[in-house]
Formats: sequence, structure tokens, C-alpha cells
Amino acid sequence: MPNLRSERDVETKIVAPLFSRILGYDDEQMNWAVPVQMHLGREKKTKEADLVICHSGENLIVVEAKKPTEPVIGATGQTDSYAFALQCPFSFITNGREYLLRGYYHANRRVDLLSGTIDKLNSESFERLARIIGASEVVASSAERPETLNAPDREKIRDYRRFFKGLHNTIRDGDKLDPAAAFDELGKMLLLSAADEALRASNSEHEPLTKGMVEKAIGTSTKKASRIINVHFDEVVPTAFPLLAEKKSDIELSPGTVADLLEKLQPFSVRSEDVDLKGRAFEEFLPSQLRGKGLGQYFTPRPLVEFMCDLAEVSLSDTLLDFACGSGGFLINAYERMREEVELIPAGTLQRLGETRESLIEDVKSKQIFGIDAEPRAARTARMNMLLWGDGRCVMRGNALASQDLTGKPYPISPYKKSDNNSGCSLILANPPFGARE
Repeated sequence: MPNLRSERDVETKIVAPLFSRILGYDDEQMNWAVPVQMHLGREKKTKEADLVICHSGENLIVVEAKKPTEPVIGATGQTDSYAFALQCPFSFITNGREYLLRGYYHANRRVDLLSGTIDKLNSESFERLARIIGASEVVASSAERPETLNAPDREKIRDYRRFFKGLHNTIRDGDKLDPAAAFDELGKMLLLSAADEALRASNSEHEPLTKGMVEKAIGTSTKKASRIINVHFDEVVPTAFPLLAEKKSDIELSPGTVADLLEKLQPFSVRSEDVDLKGRAFEEFLPSQLRGKGLGQYFTPRPLVEFMCDLAEVSLSDTLLDFACGSGGFLINAYERMREEVELIPAGTLQRLGETRESLIEDVKSKQIFGIDAEPRAARTARMNMLLWGDGRCVMRGNALASQDLTGKPYPISPYKKSDNNSGCSLILANPPFGARE
């Protein structure tokens, strides 16, 4: 890596050799300091794009070089403006240490296709980058059509919401619990159902808890039935979801109510088809009494969550942390946006990247979205919320000002260090608690 001190150093020592020697562009295709007409309110101003890559008279890539001390993410707004004005299908931003490759699709949709550090890019021989914007590939890449996003099925979402409400009512009617306590028990039953489903998928001999098993035990004694329910719960949840299990959290429902719930849950799959619709339905189902006084907290309203995610421009290259995540509103909204970006990437581009939609979404769920909350009920709610979207591993219970959670495990996000590319995160979205001494 060369010694970099200025934006000019980045242009001459990183950008120029990258696009000429590595990506294969000749001097005629590389246009430096290209004037761009910009509309800033009522004013028209002319700015300069550092480099524009052209082919047969068409603009293909706008390149923005930044000082080594400036973060790449801070240049996205300006570079996007250049790309839209010049009708470039791609942009490339680098400060000499890190880079970001963006694709632009219909309705001004932007997708972060590749990001990382320049030294890592070098160690991978620039292969993935060259497959997308190399001189021999870029025309074909730019012609690839993005996938179309289907609008969510609102009728199905309403059906799932009614289903969750029906389960909640079964608990309230059966055991006369207040809404918050009933919601706690609903979360445990959904977790039990999901654990049985996951274990059954990996082992056909696994026997899930059924209404018949509980009713048979009730015939002997109610106490025995309760013990069978909780022994099963304590076995399957830590096995299926080690990070979601708590040290001691019994199902505190009468066996008769549990039997009724198991019957209703029997045809319902927590983790297969319509995962995103179930997640939307569950979040919408959370009534106001569970979001406010019932939980002892006031969670950020969804319109404000959406506004903040818009303002922060949550993207596929982000690693996001909410250190006071409550029911997981920021996590879910960020996941929705990242998942939509994955869905937009054209099939050919995915193939060039050596990725599948499933692998990218799995990376988002396991490596890019993290939540922490100290309050047990809020942490459980966020976990269940995220589980219904397809994953609950990202939520931990603990004090976010400590270095480890309440079980003694280190948080997966560590404080940022320049020497460690895997440390820190790119974005913190949170509504922190206020009024505390700490």
C-alpha cells in the first residue's frame, strides 16, 4: 500500500492504477475532472466529478476520490447526485483505505454491491470487482435488469395479525392474564413452536410437544402436565436456539391453555414461507399497551423509525447497532431495507459476485444487524420479532455500556480499532434511555 496523504495521492496512487492496470481501461475511456450541472434548490451549480469512465460515448462509472482521513460513507450523497446527473449505472468511492461500489436502478434505487478495504481487495486479486466493472464486463453488467419488487400481500398480513391476536386472546381468556403477561407467554409458545419445527427439520425422529401429549399428562395430574411442558421447553429451545435461551424462563400457563395453543399452532410454521409477512404482521400486532406502560417503556413509533432509517440511508454495506433496541423496530426496518436491496440485485450480477440471494440475506441476519437491551421483556420481544423475520440471534440482553452480555459472552460488535477491519460498526440507530445516572 502506498503512503497516502491527500485526495490527489488517492487519485494518482490508487484510482488511476486500479482503473488502468487492474480493470483494463485505456486513457480515452478515463475522463478526469468532468463538469456536472447540479440543481441545488433554485440554483444551478457546476461541480466536478473526479473521474468518469466511458464506453462508446456512454457514461458508465462515476469515481469519487476522498482524502484518506475522510470516510467513504460521507461521500455517498454527492456521488449519487453525480451518478444520476450523468446517468451512470455505477459509482465507485474510495479514500485509499476503503471502497464502495454502488449500482443504480429504476426509481432512483441504490444498491451497495461491494464494499471493503483496499488491501483486502488487493489480496483477492480484484476479481469480484473486475467481474462487475472491469473493462470487458461493465457494458454487460450495466445492461442487466434489476429484479422487480412485489408489494407485500396486505390480506395475508391481516390474516397473520388476526392469528397472533387469536393466540393472545386464548391466553387472556384461559388464564385471565393482563395483556403484557399474556404477551410474554405468547412469545414463549411461539419460541417453543419454532424450536420444535427447527429440530424436526434437522432430525425426522424429533418428537414435538403436541396437544395430545399434554392432555394425556393432564389425565394423570395437572402438576405432572406442567412439568412435562417445561422440561420439553427447557430442552428444545437451548438446543435449537442457544443464543435465545434464558437461564430460567418457564412457561407459566395452565396445561389446558397450553394444549389449546398447541392445537392452534400445529399448522403454523414460524420459520418457513411468508417469513417477511409474518414479521410484518407480528410487529403490527403489538398493541399500544405492550409498547408503552405494559412493558414499562415507550418504544419509538414506526413513522419515526422509518424517517430515521431514511435519513441515515441504511444500505446493504452497513453494519448496524441499536444499543437500546426495545422491541427491535430499528433492527427490523433496517433488515427490510437491506433485504429489498438484495432482492433488487439482478440475477446476472449476483452470479458475477459469486453470491446468491440466500447467502447475502444470511450475512445480513448474522453479521450486519445487532441489538442490545437490558430489560428482559424488551429483549425477548425483539428476539421474537426478529425470529419471525427469519432470525433472532442478533439480539442480546445486557448493559450496552459493558463489554459483554448478561451471560458473560462478549458482544459481537467490539469498539472500533483502525488496525482491525472487523471492529466497530458503520451505523448506530437508537432511541437511548434517558434520565438514568449512568
